[in-house]
Amino acid sequence: MDILYCISQKPIARDEDIQGILSDLYDLDAAVIESQDSYNDQVFYISTQTSPEQEYILRVFNHTDSKKAELTQIIDVLVWLNQQGVNCPKPLKNKYGDYVFMKTLSNETNGVFIHGTYAVCLYNFVKGIKLMNVESTDDVIYKAGQYLAQLQITLKGVEFPLTKQVDFYWNFDCIKDILRDNLFQEYVRHSDKRELITKTFKMFVSDVDSRKSEFEKGLVHSDYNESNILVESLPNSVNGTSKTFIVGIIDFFDLCYNPLVYDVAIGLLYMMLMRPQDMLTAGGHFLAGYQSKRCLKDIEKEAIVKTTSARLAQSLVSGLVSFSKDPENIYLLKTQTSGWDCLSMLSNTPEQDIWKTWDSLLNEYQSTNNET
Repeated sequence: MDILYCISQKPIARDEDIQGILSDLYDLDAAVIESQDSYNDQVFYISTQTSPEQEYILRVFNHTDSKKAELTQIIDVLVWLNQQGVNCPKPLKNKYGDYVFMKTLSNETNGVFIHGTYAVCLYNFVKGIKLMNVESTDDVIYKAGQYLAQLQITLKGVEFPLTKQVDFYWNFDCIKDILRDNLFQEYVRHSDKRELITKTFKMFVSDVDSRKSEFEKGLVHSDYNESNILVESLPNSVNGTSKTFIVGIIDFFDLCYNPLVYDVAIGLLYMMLMRPQDMLTAGGHFLAGYQSKRCLKDIEKEAIVKTTSARLAQSLVSGLVSFSKDPENIYLLKTQTSGWDCLSMLSNTPEQDIWKTWDSLLNEYQSTNNET
């Protein structure tokens, strides 16, 4: 079986299963159970009937990830990040004193009986508004860049090992395998789009992947996007406007050891997609914010456009692959709307022109900071 086709089947826990898990493992009585968007896992928002209300996130991991020892390593990192003051999900122990419980579930869907054992974890609910639900102003995108740089700096302090690898179809290291075996061909049906994906992957493999050993590495979030960045808007009593701040980050389950520039490229991509009318300008504000905390090295600047394009190509392909297996999950297609236009723009615009826009914005920020 081709590895690209082995997309982990999501567990199919029902509300009554979740209610039982909460009661049996955590002595919680849920008043609200709401399913959240997710690629391969089941994620539920939970609120209790207690006063005051208590809020949680319960995650039921897909069958493949449930068997990976790396899951406990990520939980260790989350516990450590909370100790450092990072506002991110805090793992909570069950009645057995463990963070992870292996739960056997059975269900039937479309006439098929599914029986499996899945890892179950409970976390505190991190309050905040998802970045996708607020106006994507220059200021908030700049702050998103700053936040990512600071998160990378903080993660440098993790001293215990993390061996997790990102799933195959999201893994930068596997692009050369996908390209070599043409594993995307049957899902990308338009020839011009297939050519665009092929060109993008070839450029990444030849110019970035071949130099991977030269990049600065560290623990990276690997999914720094508008669904995982939390913000809060505070009123300004002077002029009656409001100011938006980054207050937290969620979904660390693609956390792995990789070049730092990979994470910068991922964040850059999703900030650009939030502003389809002026993608490059949005990207410039993000990079300016990032570089206010950590300056990109020359080799990282040389790689970032191709890495951003490669991530976008991965997202477009894996969205189509996943949707073919789970056609009711419209969430899987969200990148398709503006993603192809963005990939075409990145492919057809000379990199020096892209960097001209980005450097111009960076210089403006630096001039303003020098004046103040």
